[in-house]
Amino acid sequence: MVILKGYVRDGQASTEYDEAMISGAAIIQKTRVTYTSSNGTFYTSADTATNYATCEAAGYRTVEYSIPVFATTYDPSGVISGSVTSIDTSSHVSITTIWDTNKIYISETLTGRVLIMMDGLDDGKTAVIITNTANSIDLGGISGGNPTGWV
Repeated sequence: MVILKGYVRDGQASTEYDEAMISGAAIIQKTRVTYTSSNGTFYTSADTATNYATCEAAGYRTVEYSIPVFATTYDPSGVISGSVTSIDTSSHVSITTIWDTNKIYISETLTGRVLIMMDGLDDGKTAVIITNTANSIDLGGISGGNPTGWV
């Protein structure tokens, strides 16, 4: 499985300068149903054997979307969810340290992975994990040819 991220846009109410999103739309894959949030976005795990998703919303036409074949597998042990205790961008040059005292990681097990922020102010940004301790993750390195830290 992989994480499928998307949004449902109201094609009629949207304009060239402003997009109107649909909240509460159902994204259906076989028996799995996920609903869009208040800003029209959704996250769901997509089964690599399913090549379509259906979108249903009250007052709108039902639409089927093609899902591309994914090459990256979803690793549930690699998903970190919840809130972050603090973020330090000043202690080390070109390194961002994320402190999370709500979780305990096995030291050095996240090294080399790419961290993707999937909500909040840094939604969509990525960074390479250069090291981790039980309660912290250091981000840096090069991600896609971009400079260190958040990209």
